[in-house]
Amino acid sequence: RLSRLADPICDWVEIGDLLTGVSELFLHDYVHFKVENAQERVLVDRQQIEQVIINLIKNAMEACEEVDKPEVTVRTHADYTTRRFLICVEDNGMGILPDVMERIFIPFFTTKPQGSGIGLSLCRQIVNNHNGRLSVSSVPRRGSTFIIDLPISAKE
Repeated sequence: RLSRLADPICDWVEIGDLLTGVSELFLHDYVHFKVENAQERVLVDRQQIEQVIINLIKNAMEACEEVDKPEVTVRTHADYTTRRFLICVEDNGMGILPDVMERIFIPFFTTKPQGSGIGLSLCRQIVNNHNGRLSVSSVPRRGSTFIIDLPISAKE
């Protein structure tokens, strides 16, 4: 039951507004929001996509707990050639080991002592339900980047 999601109820959402709202939850010196194409609108369930971004930022912050100068950056990019909109959550934390990276999206897999292992699995499911993709790249001891890749729909 924990991993069951409601179908997205999509509406036009301006990415700049969505990220401004999320940024207010993270008033830390080392969390940066770099919003390009802030006027771009995507057809998404705002609450679900906010949940994904918040979870990815929280994970990034935890990954930075042991580095001297932690930094978490949220970047956006619209690719009009491929009609895709990207939201990237990057950190300079400890990174993810290759054998762990293969399993991070598996439900109930966790490396955290108090973790449930459903966060990234739910994030991927939410993004998939929006006809998007959630992917990750990581270098141990250098950081990780999670990419939310959503379709740019035709304007209403």
